[in-house]
Amino acid sequence: MKLEARRKAEEERRRREEELSKREVVNVSHLVIPAELSSLLQAAAGGRQLHAESLALVQAPHIPEENQLTLPLDINNNPFSRYVQLHFREPMFGMLTVPLETTLTCMDEDLRQEALEVFVM
Repeated sequence: MKLEARRKAEEERRRREEELSKREVVNVSHLVIPAELSSLLQAAAGGRQLHAESLALVQAPHIPEENQLTLPLDINNNPFSRYVQLHFREPMFGMLTVPLETTLTCMDEDLRQEALEVFVM
């Protein structure tokens, strides 16, 4: 009996990993920045720094960048997954490869469009 249950669990784990490995990976280095956030960032960059005369400029160390950022295949197996399975429509959503068309959770009709716009940020 235990052997059968262990075999089924292993088969289910293998099936989930296979499903996750088939998903397309999106390059996250070119994300859309909403206009409001862009203007806030530009305003912050152009603002005067406090204590600018006492700051010392130093050369930052060079850190090699990774060309392709990926999520681990077992991301749905962490402790948070139980919460996700209870409250989200699709518990095995992994990393999204296209913009959302519907909200992740059930909500009122008047809040749906705003929820989708917030997700873009």
